[in-house]
Amino acid sequence: MAGFGAFHAENRRFDAALRAFQAAAAAGHAPSRFAVFTYLSETRPGVAFDACGAFASAQAGAACGRMDCVAALAFCHLKGVGTAVNFAKARELCSQSMTVFSPMACFVQSLLHLDSGAPATLKKRSAIPFLQIAAAAEINASAAYNLAVLFSDPSDEFCDIPQAIQLLHAAAALCMQSAKDLLVRLDPQNSSSEVRPLPSQPARDPCQG
Repeated sequence: MAGFGAFHAENRRFDAALRAFQAAAAAGHAPSRFAVFTYLSETRPGVAFDACGAFASAQAGAACGRMDCVAALAFCHLKGVGTAVNFAKARELCSQSMTVFSPMACFVQSLLHLDSGAPATLKKRSAIPFLQIAAAAEINASAAYNLAVLFSDPSDEFCDIPQAIQLLHAAAALCMQSAKDLLVRLDPQNSSSEVRPLPSQPARDPCQG
């Protein structure tokens, strides 16, 4: 069933993909729990946002020892998806999932940096390497979008409009409306053309500087 989910996702039949991943998860395929979480926590055409469903799937996957689901559970506590906001719990779960350096853990770690009380430049410098890992792994549209937002600010040293546009195409390919809106602003001549997936690129380890 998980294979059917990937097949439907590649063909942009997101509702069918979700049903296939849900069936696989119900049959005991733990990795599909994370796919279900992703679909329910990020809207796709034909798939409604379901905070409680996303939280339940992350919780079930975490109970099976899936570190990507532990990180997803951290995200739920950080952003209040299906549960109350609990920063301490989010940090605890993110730290746990970072032991295997999962891309979802890197995404949550980047959000923790951005939500910290550090100066803006320091927050961005700390968050960007983690976002790059998450975006390169194509775990969701949000990682690419958040990285594009950081790269699209012309007022600081991190500005990289061509890279931001490339990332926005990747997020828009997953039908993220906010990515499409920002793409219109940054690349008005080409934003109406077919969106392009993010090309494969090596992930950078933030611990290596």
